[in-house]
This record gives sequence, C-alpha cells and structure tokens, in this order.
Amino acid sequence: MKCVALVSGGIDSPVAAYLAMRCNFRVTPLVMDNDSFSQESVRKAGAIMGALKKHGKGEFHYVIAPHYKSLQEFVSECPRKLTCILCKRMMLRVACRLAEKEGGKAVVTGETLGSKASQTLKNLGVVSQASNLPVVRPLLALNKEEIEKIARRIGTFNISSRGGEHCKAVPEGPSTKANLEDVFEAERNIDVDALADWAVENSRKVNL
Repeated sequence: MKCVALVSGGIDSPVAAYLAMRCNFRVTPLVMDNDSFSQESVRKAGAIMGALKKHGKGEFHYVIAPHYKSLQEFVSECPRKLTCILCKRMMLRVACRLAEKEGGKAVVTGETLGSKASQTLKNLGVVSQASNLPVVRPLLALNKEEIEKIARRIGTFNISSRGGEHCKAVPEGPSTKANLEDVFEAERNIDVDALADWAVENSRKVNL
C-alpha cells in the first residue's frame, strides 16, 4: 500500500516513515519548504532520505513542496495562537493531494502525544479533521527514548540532531486546546484549498 509521510529535519518523523516502511507501506516522504521561516527540513532532507532509502525496497524518491506562502498567510491573516494548528492542517492537505496523485491511501506523521503544544490530544483531533485520508501516527505508542533508539539504529539520529533552528512562525503562546470552530473561522480568512493546490503544483520530485 502506498502512503505519503510528512518528514522534517527532526528526530521523530524519519522514524515514523521508517516504521511505515516496515509495515510494508510504499512510502513517499514529503518535505515542506518553509523558506525564510526555517530551512532545517530542506537542509537535512538529502541525508535523511539517503538513510531511509537503505531500509526501503525498489525505487525511492521524495517530494519537496513550498510551504512559505501558507505560513505568510497564517501569520498575517489569522490569530497567532493558532499558527501551528493551521500549519499542520495545511501540511495534511498537501500530503493528501500528493497521496491522491501517487495512488496513496494514507498519510503518515511523526507526531507524539504531548511533545509540543500542537500535539495535545485535543489538537491532534483538530488537525486530523483537515485530512480526507487516514492519518497514521506510529509514534504515539512510543516514548522519546524508544524513538531515539530507533533513530540511532536506522542512521537518522545524528543527522536530525545537527544544529536545529527555531521556526520563526511559531507564536509565543500557541494554543494547546484549539476549538475547531475557531480554526474554521481563521481559515475563512484565507483560501486554504488554493494554497494547498499551489503547493502541490509547485512541488518537485527528488529521485535517489
């Protein structure tokens, strides 16, 4: 079964992609390019994907999609406390569109419960609502030590641990219990479908 896995430059998401591969998913990693807000994911993508490729079978490629346009809209047009929620919802929309293009049946994420403000149980439900495909979160059953142990074994830990940078779009006081109606109201200020379509149309495939 094919799926799209959202992969950043952090420790967790490459492990989630690997675990999906172990479950016989044919994984297409998707890297979101935040441009001026943060270049960590794009900068580390090649090395992380090279490590993941060793654990896959057959052809392996990943996709880089621009995300900065959406972030600009969230920061300028929406309540700042919802930025991270809106960001994750948009990434899911882009992943779903890419999955549909590639015949994928699910989206895989590296989210872990409670590790960030946007990853509380309440917020995970609000984020998931934006997806029209099943969202697979293989790390929810693991703690940080277990995730790091897998990352070391598959060769992504040292890459992910190199000098991370803080995303400039993250607000000082992110919402930990976002209300879905408030999110809908914020998204009415922007054209989320047009932004998601633009990101997919301007994405690029990288073969390894």
